[in-house]
Amino acid sequence: MFNLDRNTVFSSLMGILIISLVINCFTEIYNASVVFPVLGTLVVGGILVFSALFTRIASFLQLHWIDLMVGAGITCMIVDYLLGNSDLWQLGCLCVLILYCILRLIRKINYVVIYIGVMLAAFLLATIGYLQLFKILPSGNSHFSITGYYHNPAVYAGVMSLLLCVIVGFIIYTFRYSFYRKIRNISYCLCVFCFPVFICADSRAAWVALIVSVCWGILRIYRLQIRMLYKSYVPVMLVLLFALSLLASYGLYKYRPDSVDGRILIGKVGLEMIKNKPLTGFGAGGFAANYMYYQARYLKEKGTEHEKYLAGSTHLAFNEPLRLLVEYGIAGLLIYVILIYYILQSRRNHLIIRLSQMLLMAILIWGLFAYPNRVFPIILFTVLALALLVRLDKVKRKKVLLTSRCFVVIKVTFLFLVLLLGDGISNMLPDYHQLYLLAHSSPNMMSEKVLGEYNKLEHRMTDEIGFYYHYCLTLNRYRKDELLKEKLSFLTSRFPSPTVFVLKGDVHKRLKEFIEAEESYKMAHWMMPTLQTPRGKLAFLYQETGRKQEALLLANELLTEKVKVYGFATHDLHLKLKEVFSEQLTKSLIKKSKAYEKN
Repeated sequence: MFNLDRNTVFSSLMGILIISLVINCFTEIYNASVVFPVLGTLVVGGILVFSALFTRIASFLQLHWIDLMVGAGITCMIVDYLLGNSDLWQLGCLCVLILYCILRLIRKINYVVIYIGVMLAAFLLATIGYLQLFKILPSGNSHFSITGYYHNPAVYAGVMSLLLCVIVGFIIYTFRYSFYRKIRNISYCLCVFCFPVFICADSRAAWVALIVSVCWGILRIYRLQIRMLYKSYVPVMLVLLFALSLLASYGLYKYRPDSVDGRILIGKVGLEMIKNKPLTGFGAGGFAANYMYYQARYLKEKGTEHEKYLAGSTHLAFNEPLRLLVEYGIAGLLIYVILIYYILQSRRNHLIIRLSQMLLMAILIWGLFAYPNRVFPIILFTVLALALLVRLDKVKRKKVLLTSRCFVVIKVTFLFLVLLLGDGISNMLPDYHQLYLLAHSSPNMMSEKVLGEYNKLEHRMTDEIGFYYHYCLTLNRYRKDELLKEKLSFLTSRFPSPTVFVLKGDVHKRLKEFIEAEESYKMAHWMMPTLQTPRGKLAFLYQETGRKQEALLLANELLTEKVKVYGFATHDLHLKLKEVFSEQLTKSLIKKSKAYEKN
């Protein structure tokens, strides 16, 4: 089982890659939770390609429609990269697609070695979670106790649910076979170790994804036995399943009703977007670029008080079918449905096929409540599972014989791609390190030095939203208003948010462009009505421009309404409002008390 041959080495590299998805060895790199797995994918893909130069790959290839889609994706991404339109995320996705091709061409894979990599990854991820839970390791987000090396617990729990899905699926499938007894016993212990921290991560989407995928796996693995049972207990089983589903749905809703209502609001606004462009969609990244504008319009025109209270600053759909409809129209949704059909269709009862199907099922379910397209480990898991599924699919397809000349062309092509990606990513690493240093630089640093560094980075990070966000904050700090206006246009078109429009309003105000400042503050307010900062800025603007009655009404509203999240910024705003409007508020209070006494 563990002979050290070339196939075992290849499979060990895949296991190491899976482990790299849950750890992070970078400390001073901006967006390190993405940079490290992207680099790991490139390194493993590069080693596999270099190894393939000295070995013979599969003598023929059975072409699949997914292979053609992957080929089209690689072509588009290479063109984008050569045109200078790619960021680190796109290069990482290109690495993943190349890895798909390598897995399709490798002759044999030692699946046990890859499974050991999955178990080690689950063990490491759970260990990190426990260390964070007991305050031994710092969390990646000060608002949550468990995040792993990710930015929030939803991603941590999502990745954990996929690893546990494979482990539980392995236990279910091999339950009847004594050959796997030792590794199955280790899997039992690992489940006992992982489940408590998985539950403590408090992610309903991950819980549902794991439960549904495991139940579906049981139905597929033991379908013959279940059919025999159905003959006697069909009505009872259906009623029981329906009742349990209703009870579970109600319980999950009551557990966090505001969260569910917030997702419903996103769905309503998303439907407004779909109505405008149902066929073509808004294009890649169109949801993030347009959603906040549509949310502002919806809340202003027909939003209820509860919806205004729930609305937040988001650029995620929290539902993959909704995002695909918004960005790619009906064609995007159609491809999604075809992919689901391919994943769920009946196949021979093979261990790796069932584990791949269960893994993809978990990703599909998690994608109904979260954002798998923005989590690099989940993208990698999706592509690896699809590669294994297509590889083992015995449906008759057209065979393409690979001659010696084909071998040379394939190997040289992949070697060129890996070298191209290696050059691109290695050039980006110093830039991401420099961006991290700039984002954490002291406010007392010389403005010329800091802005000079940002200027150097700009032409190499033209599509990096995080770069422009920090650049604009720095320009605002040093009051470089004309340049700030220019750079804010990128964020307002690609990643609009209340923060961006408050910055925009501040710039216009300092430049005495009061009408534009008012419009920006109002847009920020309607994007997220519970946020007090835009209305506070608007009150001060009205006070300075002589609209004192409107300023007073706003100040009174801000000081008396229920605050959704009372933080330091809200405290400072209230202090400033009381300082500026104290005399007017006192007079207003006296007038109200006199009117009350007369009545």
